[in-house]
Amino acid sequence: QGRSLLNSDSLASVLLAELASVVAGPVDGIVLPEVADGYQPSSDADRVRGILLGPIPSTGRLAIPVSSPTGTVSIGVVDVDTLEAERLDTFDPSAHWSRVSGPMNGELVDASTPWRHAIAAAHRALATELVALADEALRIAVEHVSVRTQFGAPIGSFQSPRHLLADAAAALEGARSLLGTTWRYGGDLSALSAKAAAGRAHQTPSDADRKSVV
Repeated sequence: QGRSLLNSDSLASVLLAELASVVAGPVDGIVLPEVADGYQPSSDADRVRGILLGPIPSTGRLAIPVSSPTGTVSIGVVDVDTLEAERLDTFDPSAHWSRVSGPMNGELVDASTPWRHAIAAAHRALATELVALADEALRIAVEHVSVRTQFGAPIGSFQSPRHLLADAAAALEGARSLLGTTWRYGGDLSALSAKAAAGRAHQTPSDADRKSVV
């Protein structure tokens, strides 16, 4: 997905795989927290509120992570025909995100530990996508400096672009190594660190390419 820039519900699938033990029966998606709420579910015991990746299905059920005043997390399942949805205005018009709301009328099951594991799995998945994006961006940057000429020579032969691309390659390999470690050993902190490193590595090739153009 990272290399192809496709939109999919892969993130929802990763979360649901970790929550399978506390989700009653098959579901067609999961309502994610609002962006401003970070990792804490936006829904509470009375009302569903959050973001769905993709349009809301015409029929089916959605898993709803629910936050309590004490900070614990539960999971409920709600029929989609009890919910309302509006399409969000996203930066990429091909990405369809829906804000959903409605009554929380499903039975709640304690899921604090599975939710924590699901968030760690989501961090690993997003880090993997970011590393793939960074790898592709670096490939494009190297290709660009190899074909663009200045003063009769490819700009990739000059010291400044080469240093920038070397820094980008080092950041990418560091992120890839950290990501491999967190996939092998798991853990909340390592997953969060891998996502942060992947995010930084994702920025570096783009910065190098932009500076080489300038």
